[in-house]
Amino acid sequence: MPYDVPTGLGYVAEALYTASIEYDVIDTYFGYTFGEVRDKIKEFKPDLLGISMFTHQYRVGYDFLRAIKKDFPELKVVAGGPHISTLRVKVLEECEVIDYAIVLEGEEAMVELCRGDDLAKIDGLLYRDAKGKVLYTGNRAFKKDLDSIPFPRYEKFEVSRYIEKRIPIISSRGCPYSCTFCPVPLTIGKKFRFRSPQYVIEEIKYWYERGYKLFPFFDDNFTLDIDRVFKFCDLFARSGLEGVSLSCPNGVRADRVNRKLLARMKEVGFNELSYGVEVGNEKMLELIKKGESMKCIDAAIKDSCELGFLVKLFFLIGSPGETPADFEDSLKLAEKYPVFSVGFGHVLPFPGSELYEYVEKNGLFVIDPEEYLNSGSSVINEPVFKSPEMTVAQRKEAFVKSRELQTKILRNYYRYRLRRFGYCGKIFARLFVSDTILKLYRNNQYVRKSLGIVKDYIKSL
Repeated sequence: MPYDVPTGLGYVAEALYTASIEYDVIDTYFGYTFGEVRDKIKEFKPDLLGISMFTHQYRVGYDFLRAIKKDFPELKVVAGGPHISTLRVKVLEECEVIDYAIVLEGEEAMVELCRGDDLAKIDGLLYRDAKGKVLYTGNRAFKKDLDSIPFPRYEKFEVSRYIEKRIPIISSRGCPYSCTFCPVPLTIGKKFRFRSPQYVIEEIKYWYERGYKLFPFFDDNFTLDIDRVFKFCDLFARSGLEGVSLSCPNGVRADRVNRKLLARMKEVGFNELSYGVEVGNEKMLELIKKGESMKCIDAAIKDSCELGFLVKLFFLIGSPGETPADFEDSLKLAEKYPVFSVGFGHVLPFPGSELYEYVEKNGLFVIDPEEYLNSGSSVINEPVFKSPEMTVAQRKEAFVKSRELQTKILRNYYRYRLRRFGYCGKIFARLFVSDTILKLYRNNQYVRKSLGIVKDYIKSL
């Protein structure tokens, strides 16, 4: 069951609606059978089938499209999403049933394709010529004025079925940084572009009037422009939107916040912040090209905790150059402050990243990319490449230690919140973070609703 409505697809759908192009949406993450999808296609009779693709489990997408083409050979297929923007021509070479693919931002290109414009004149389009050769029209210029792009209203989406009763907001695009493990700049561009605070508040107000009060910002760099965030906070404080909870679950950079900004964000309704810390010392920050210092990371976490935010930290295990001693520094930092939760994961080389190129060039893969990119979490929880500084066995052990710490930190948080209930509070804290309860939360809407009420109550204590 998916947690959130897909924002990228929402933007494309809204562009089609604005252009008076008839469309429909089916989110296959809801578990629809192939037969149900096929029936939907028969009923709607589209001229074009669009699919959003991620590099993780991309083979599932290929196989799905081949099955669709078998039943609907005349139906044209267009693909988009991060997988396309990263690998481009290779995707159409690997999957023969994809007729078109849109690279980078897709709102305008999708409309032009649906209108029947000359393929060669649609910027950002991959297509096949009469002989089957894959051609690319060249990159489309990134949209500078993001306010000119209508925000998603999810008219055709099953919004009420998503796990979280919240509406994700994307207020900016672009990432100017060069972290070795991250291919994101390839998919959204390095130049930072943003929507005006007024337009973002207009979107929040639209959903507030429809009963929504939880709004996570899915920006990759929400606080990059500090003055913009201050202006947003000032306008939001005067908006009259009461009882709204804002958060930044994708992570903000520690070097792009300060105590004054954090205090203002807390005042207007931001309650949860995540930091992509990644590693635990200066040496490793330099090796992964994070562009931050331990001093600013430490200060941001400390200030956020003191100001009352629910703080989440993300760490990587096994970046090239990391030793067992370096990993211990990550564990120490994770435990240093009373954060809400921490997440550790083996660093994965994604195509398009500097890390991928390094591992491939040096022949360090122990699990083939096609295997780990198309497998479930049980394989991703294994190291996928060799590192001379930290053996595969040591990294497996590090992962086990990190999972134990994750549970400990989360349990300690709930114990602290429930301390007034004494021994009963300790028991409840242990139950609340058990694997069984977490699985029920993800898969049962009634348990999810009940635990959500309890969780909100605990946060308010």
